[in-house]
Amino acid sequence: MRVVKVATCSLNQWAMDFDCNMKNIKESICRAKAAGAAIRLGPELEITAYGCEDHFLEPDTITHAWECLKELLVGDWTDGILCSFGMPVMRGAERYNCQVLCLNRKIVMIRPKMWLANGGSCGELRWFTAWKQKEPLLDEFLLPTHVSEALSQTTVPFGYGYIQFLDTAVAAEVCMELFCAVPIHPELALNGVEVFMNASGSNHQVRKMDRRLRAITGATHARGGVYMYSNLLGCDGGRVYYDGCSCIVVNGDVVAHGLQFSLKDVHLVVAQIDLDKEESDIGMTDEELSVCGKLRRIFRQGPLSMFKSYSPEDNRYDQRQFLYNARWPYQFRKIDELVQQLNADGEALPTSTE
Repeated sequence: MRVVKVATCSLNQWAMDFDCNMKNIKESICRAKAAGAAIRLGPELEITAYGCEDHFLEPDTITHAWECLKELLVGDWTDGILCSFGMPVMRGAERYNCQVLCLNRKIVMIRPKMWLANGGSCGELRWFTAWKQKEPLLDEFLLPTHVSEALSQTTVPFGYGYIQFLDTAVAAEVCMELFCAVPIHPELALNGVEVFMNASGSNHQVRKMDRRLRAITGATHARGGVYMYSNLLGCDGGRVYYDGCSCIVVNGDVVAHGLQFSLKDVHLVVAQIDLDKEESDIGMTDEELSVCGKLRRIFRQGPLSMFKSYSPEDNRYDQRQFLYNARWPYQFRKIDELVQQLNADGEALPTSTE
């Protein structure tokens, strides 16, 4: 019997208030661990909050997000639990809305959003780039120097893929990707993914919760699976209100549902799932479903319920330091610092004054 307990949450985050946001994130992890959960899912862009608007264009916003993530990974917050954190990430000269999947003080993969919300109160195309890589490979993302040194991890997989454990497969589907014309989850399900994590920043509209539930239940009704949905809560400083309603759906049935318009800063939703029942209900095994093709999977040793056997497969000798946007002096300074560290006896490059 493959039984796993999962936890999703609604958080009342505030734009650019990193101390408050970190407090809520840490409390949600503590409560998820206390409940015995093996997976903790947080809302979209939970570290910075969703409503930062043009603050997303400032390099410091992304720098502070990495500092917060490093704090979570250096501590024991991700020990024994797979955590999905939402934050902006710069890759080269492009900015992505990402879910960062972490486990046992390591980053397992970074999943950029492929379909951006634009229109109405959403303007993600102003701040982010949609990930559109078609090659069947995950890119290698070079971590910021201070994060790499703290984690002893140089690169992480970046792109569209999923994590394969011995007893199940887990993948992320970010907000709009569930509701777009070509959803992500069908391809993932046909490649054997059983647990889907959707981090969302969905504001309140009349009957919008009904539309969400119909989309989430429909996602697992035909192909089966466990669908975890996490949404923001409250007003984060912008012009909209997020109504929470985080939920967990199994094979088209809602097994746990959070409150709407909760006044709590942290609202946790937990459910215990029998993955064997999920497989038997749809009449097809994981192996039979996966004959439709193989996506980009990240293999990790150990079943989902036994994370202690996990060992990261990182490249500790990758010294590619020139992935920064060369137009900004902040990036020049970081390159200079890294070059000086690699060649302590040589003459340091001059710092740009532009």
